[in-house]
Amino acid sequence: MENLMTYLRLALIFSACLVYGDTLDKTKLNVVFITLDDLSYESLGVNGCKVPEISPHMDRIAKSGMRFEGFHVQASNCIPSRALMMTGLYQQHNKIFSLGKAGAGNQVIRNTIPTAFRDAGYHTGIMGKNSHHNPFDPYTGFDMEYEGYGSTKYPDKVYEKTKAAIANSAKLKQPLFFNLNIYDPHVGWYGWSRISGTHKETENHPSRIFTPDEIPYPSWFPPLAENAKTGRTKRGTKDIHLMEEVTAYYNTVKRADDSIGQMLRAFDEAGITDKTVFVLISDHGAELPGGKTTLYNEGTHSPLFVSWPGVTKAGSIHDSEVIGSIDLLPTFYDMLNLPIPAELDGRSFLPMILGQQIPSWRPFVYIQQNDRNKARAIQTKDGFLYIINAWHDGETKFGSVSTGTLSWSLFKAAQQSPENDPLATAWINKLEFRTPHELYDIKNDPSCFKNLVNDPAYKDKLSEIRKTMIQEASISGDDIALAALRNPESAEARTETVKAIDASKASRMSDPNYARRAHYDPLDGKLVLDNTLFEGESGIWNSSAPGLSLSKTGGSKELGPGAIKFSGQEGQSLRFETKQSFDATTFKSIEFAFTLTPPQAPKAKKAKGKKNTKDKLAARNERRKQNPMPQGSVSIEYHDGTQWHSFTKGNLNKFLNEQKLQFPAPNAGFSKATKFAISIKSSNSGILYLDGMRLAADVNWESISAPARQVLKAGESLDLITDLSDYSEVELSYNFISDKSASQLLLESYKDGKWQVINNHDYRDVLQADKKYAAFAKISSSETPVLKLRLRNSASSPVRINALSVQKRPSF
Repeated sequence: MENLMTYLRLALIFSACLVYGDTLDKTKLNVVFITLDDLSYESLGVNGCKVPEISPHMDRIAKSGMRFEGFHVQASNCIPSRALMMTGLYQQHNKIFSLGKAGAGNQVIRNTIPTAFRDAGYHTGIMGKNSHHNPFDPYTGFDMEYEGYGSTKYPDKVYEKTKAAIANSAKLKQPLFFNLNIYDPHVGWYGWSRISGTHKETENHPSRIFTPDEIPYPSWFPPLAENAKTGRTKRGTKDIHLMEEVTAYYNTVKRADDSIGQMLRAFDEAGITDKTVFVLISDHGAELPGGKTTLYNEGTHSPLFVSWPGVTKAGSIHDSEVIGSIDLLPTFYDMLNLPIPAELDGRSFLPMILGQQIPSWRPFVYIQQNDRNKARAIQTKDGFLYIINAWHDGETKFGSVSTGTLSWSLFKAAQQSPENDPLATAWINKLEFRTPHELYDIKNDPSCFKNLVNDPAYKDKLSEIRKTMIQEASISGDDIALAALRNPESAEARTETVKAIDASKASRMSDPNYARRAHYDPLDGKLVLDNTLFEGESGIWNSSAPGLSLSKTGGSKELGPGAIKFSGQEGQSLRFETKQSFDATTFKSIEFAFTLTPPQAPKAKKAKGKKNTKDKLAARNERRKQNPMPQGSVSIEYHDGTQWHSFTKGNLNKFLNEQKLQFPAPNAGFSKATKFAISIKSSNSGILYLDGMRLAADVNWESISAPARQVLKAGESLDLITDLSDYSEVELSYNFISDKSASQLLLESYKDGKWQVINNHDYRDVLQADKKYAAFAKISSSETPVLKLRLRNSASSPVRINALSVQKRPSF
């Protein structure tokens, strides 16, 4: 009877969730997720900006729904910030620390905002800032890229492509998820050049062009003497007032608003605005000193507007909690009534959108910077900002895109005359060198002018916030930051953190799972035999055959410098083959994905004076002579234990650059001793570089029997696999739910004489009671040759498990 009551209670929770989340999954409303690049919170009319008619279209979205006043992005540079929002994961989990190429992607993340909507049956499209999106390129989860990186600077294009997305959605009879990433107000500001200053634009004008007398002095800038507000840009020939640069920013905000207006026009004309949810945010603050790339309030405080017809009350404001960008993905899953991926660091704030309270909501936002200026920060519900600058050493200067602005150069000039501008001098000194740690009362000092870290009146508050920061870093696994967080005033501790962050980044340079670009679909479900970037090792491939070598140079920008070097002589054949044979009898097909390129021509030495066209062509031809283009043929091959066979062959040019080539198994199937190879026959002497080699097979999964649903009481376990040895990999997935916030469910494997945790679903950390969660795990025979697997309830509250699926692939 007790088991029956427990089961019924958990079943009621599941039923309640279905009703609670049925708005999107039942009504299939369209969803437009709008991001803006470098948009300051204070530059919108709805947020109090006094610039006339600066943002009527963004204001329309805000006023038609709910504004979240306590929203912060959790990194203040482009790609890391967007990765946090798209993956719902802190940087130590999504592994995307910087803007760099090699090692700055992630091929193993399964759940992102577009994949959530695709799984819910939406047509998913993206427009703008494409290559700044994560976790990888190409962008799995999006059915269509409607236009490229900078296209959203043009309002007319936004209108045209939004209409196309709406039309495609209707044609497919699917609701639309449209990720519209507005390029503006990123630099390239209207009417402004960082080199020469103001200039006249000939096209793509905003609907209104402002003059400096209409623009407010940025609130986070310190007071500056009037005669210090004028100077020259890098190559300027005339003095320019600081406010002309700020005006150029605001004119670009206006053009961004025009683009959003054109998007809204397309929905209005289609008559589906009232059937569409609009969510709008910025990726961080303005690219002006004290904004973008800093963890000050201007760097991370972002607008968040949610307009949901029939759900959000027009003109409503939520200001009682702080929310982070990692909370967006779990909220979208919740809106779609899909189980939330259990590995996410964020939490769903859907009840807040519905006007409800969330018990025990996290009273802070934890913010990370792992690029040049390595730091951690925390914004608290009661209005305090605490920053620890691990990079501070008293000598290193702040590195940022904002240091190229006219504003920065004027503040730097003021730094030379502290007697004239003491506040500006103190501000630029702080910004340029920082201090080990900083504390600000944001309610009374939102511009972060007064550091309270040494103020005795705030001693207890500082201690409290530091404990919270250390606790969040520990729970979330941000171990690389802990040394500085525990002892911010210790130069050794700060250095330890900087080195740990750099080491973490360096470790991913040679890992294909974190390459910036994938020339295959990482989530295609194939059995990966090998995936190698050739950064110091060659994986399953024989790189020591004559004419082949493992090179430290020649690799692609996205995949890292290492590559396999083919040094071919005229008439010579070079075969790059696997070292080992595979039992490929279960392979239905094999896929080769790689990048093959000739060497880059050396850069020409800079010559004084201008070159005419004839001179340029001569120099180019000379470089070509030094590095002749390789000629020849390529054959993609397999060996059946007796001889080599070719899947395909042809002219070398056909196989250059990124390739993804799939071949079905021969009619008789592959053998138990199959090798694979790429052969190149040279018609002249030349060099080629092979990079990013992935060899993968289509192999059927075999199901392993598992119960459809189960309620685990305290201390109970459920055996899933016992002594499995004939396998290459096992995948399992399951959903679970509990009505208690102290629950804990573990997925464990037995190894080295003890049970070891694979997944730890601990409700005391992130998981929310009464929410549906989905979990996944993959185990390889190379890590666990004999597999025992179980689920165990290690807490005192029952947990319901359903949708349990276990499958294996045979050994090869």
